[in-house]
Amino acid sequence: MSYKIAFLPRARRDFDEWKRTDAKTVDRIKEILRDIAEHPFTGIAKPEPLKNNLSGKWSRRINRTDRIIYSVDGKTVIVYIFSMKGHYQK
Repeated sequence: MSYKIAFLPRARRDFDEWKRTDAKTVDRIKEILRDIAEHPFTGIAKPEPLKNNLSGKWSRRINRTDRIIYSVDGKTVIVYIFSMKGHYQK
């Protein structure tokens, strides 16, 4: 089953900034997003469930300092992407 990927506004801004500044990272992000759509809780880029105020969200490593933060709605089969820059922000 493939999940649909939905970008929230901050994630869209982050992705647009990556497109302007780093094509190699954009390729990495696309690869990770394809993997998330197929299996959101396992796979490449070290999927990790987040804790505390980010409980219910997951992260995957883009690079040493940046993460994709997302949540999964199993009922609607949608993965919501919250951000793609930085580390564990709301």
